[in-house]
Amino acid sequence: MIKNYSLWFVILLSSLILFASCNKDDEIVNPDNQNKIVLKGNIPSLYKNSMIKINGGQNVSSDSTITKVIVFYPNGFYTIANVVDGKFSIEVEKGTPAFMIFAGPNDNYLGFLSLRDGFESIPLVKVSDNVTTIDLQNILLSNKVGSPTHNPLGTEILLSDEEQQILSMFDDFFYPIVRNPDVDGNGKIDLLENKFYRLQVLWFYMGGNFGSNLTPSFTPPLRYDGWKLAFSAQEDNVPEFVTFFYPWNPSAPSQSEQTKYLPQWNTTVYFSRMINESLPIGGIYKIYFKNQYLNFDIPDQSSAFRNCPIIVPTVTLNSDSSIQKVSWTYYNASGSGVVDPAAFAARVNFGIETFSRSYNSPNIEMPGNQFTLDEKIYWNTVTRVWISYHDIFDNHYIFGYDK
Repeated sequence: MIKNYSLWFVILLSSLILFASCNKDDEIVNPDNQNKIVLKGNIPSLYKNSMIKINGGQNVSSDSTITKVIVFYPNGFYTIANVVDGKFSIEVEKGTPAFMIFAGPNDNYLGFLSLRDGFESIPLVKVSDNVTTIDLQNILLSNKVGSPTHNPLGTEILLSDEEQQILSMFDDFFYPIVRNPDVDGNGKIDLLENKFYRLQVLWFYMGGNFGSNLTPSFTPPLRYDGWKLAFSAQEDNVPEFVTFFYPWNPSAPSQSEQTKYLPQWNTTVYFSRMINESLPIGGIYKIYFKNQYLNFDIPDQSSAFRNCPIIVPTVTLNSDSSIQKVSWTYYNASGSGVVDPAAFAARVNFGIETFSRSYNSPNIEMPGNQFTLDEKIYWNTVTRVWISYHDIFDNHYIFGYDK
């Protein structure tokens, strides 16, 4: 069993780059990344004399007419484009996943864009360099799911089948937000009220053992030591703790055990206890927050931990057997081959435990794949190395390797 996971978590807690939000009039501006492209599309089949016309031809009241397209990101930032004569055009950031939802004139939710079954995100990573516009062409809605007649996956967005499979699994904790962005149930999309609620997951894995080597051995499928949920709320006057309700035993809730407040974003993040009595099965995860229940309908994740890419560290020594640097490689879940992390990983951090102390790295942003230590640590004093990657949806995967 992994030891000192609570220490690992405290270290991770200080490194989490979490969620911001902005109001509906803000432009998304990131001074470190001005790479943007345009998404455009048509919704003509839904319009007939200012009425929606849904599959089968029936007309629906005008407050069900799609008037806005909203694109938001895992950090809660969003931007809006009006739908005019059934057409829209919206500028989006490259290098990050995005989510597209449709709204009516009263900020009511009308549906979301899905590029393929089980794929709620628009993964704007690995976009071809010469692409400035992605035309989704006609978007046809059925049961609030919008399917584009042009799918950019594999064309403008250069993701392999394996990478698409990984991302379709990693984006599942956004499934309840794109399918129900009115989490508090007051009839309006939360983002448009300057509120943002979300869940993320933190997995703790038993990775393997270094033995006498500088790269540890590992045997898939890896065992896991447990997992945590994190709930974040961008809202004023939040409570000191929240209560988590789990679908496998709704009558046995638990209070949050750690809280992190991000004053620059007015965001509070609440972390559950370590969970090891059940995998994250599909169902309703409830959060009791400010005298109300927030419902998140999460797809089954019970097999997800066996299908996540594995990050494996390699230690390089100086001539005096002190550690010079740590580098890392990503393997597919079966361990049979390496995978390109550019499609799914955002950043890495690691820790080195010795008989007397612990060393903790800063966050290393992609595409970094190594870090040179700024302290003297002798390899013969090391007892364990842990390493974590944060995916582009800000879920976390922590792997422990004993020595």
